[in-house]
Amino acid sequence: MDESVGDGIENAEKNKGRMLLQGQENLLRELKWLEKEKRLDMKDGEINTNMVKDG
Repeated sequence: MDESVGDGIENAEKNKGRMLLQGQENLLRELKWLEKEKRLDMKDGEINTNMVKDG
């Protein structure tokens, strides 16, 4: 295998890892926001999506 191809694959794997981590961070940030807004009730490790009725 050409060395540049190996480097490309390695870089793609690193980018994939970064993208997955960024996605997890975004989801965690959104979960915290939803809980803060009282739109998500997290109890006993379960997620209950009882939405608050607006107005």
